[in-house]
Amino acid sequence: MLDGINNETLILVGSLVGSVIGGVYLAIKGARSAPPMPSAKDKEQINEGLFDVQGGLRQLRQELRIEAKEARKVTITEHRETRLAIDGLREVINRMRDESRDRDDQ
Repeated sequence: MLDGINNETLILVGSLVGSVIGGVYLAIKGARSAPPMPSAKDKEQINEGLFDVQGGLRQLRQELRIEAKEARKVTITEHRETRLAIDGLREVINRMRDESRDRDDQ
């Protein structure tokens, strides 16, 4: 019955059968170890969690914008105060220079 089949054909058929059996085994093993599909309730909870995270991110971004705006206000205020102090110092230096010139002229 197997007289017309050579060794190469037997090896080929054996490897094909082995591959099919191995593939079926791996498919069954993978199906057992796969995580269960989430139910509608689980999906809803996941979506609610994502909305909570997105809302939290929006709130953080808004808080950062407010803080940046406040920081700019402080910076502008500090700049104005520094500018006034510099102007005051210039005024004092100019007075001292004028007084020094007046003394030199006398």
